[in-house]
Amino acid sequence: MKVFVEFLAPDKSISCFRHDGLKIEAFRSVIKTPYVIVSYENDSTTYPCDTIEDARQLADSLINEYLNKVKSVEEFFDEI
Repeated sequence: MKVFVEFLAPDKSISCFRHDGLKIEAFRSVIKTPYVIVSYENDSTTYPCDTIEDARQLADSLINEYLNKVKSVEEFFDEI
């Protein structure tokens, strides 16, 4: 008798940005909707998205906002 076991792959990062302790990362997942996690020190915020492209665009938007507005990591993280 053959038994087939399907393993679900873990969530996979599709976009990642790191700077001064700030991390913005978009993920695709096989068991839930795509999402973006923004983390700094011991805090994180998760943003669920409808599609992988939405997650990638949100991550890119947050990265651009951070890079284009001269502010500290703390101020940026507190605003989002």
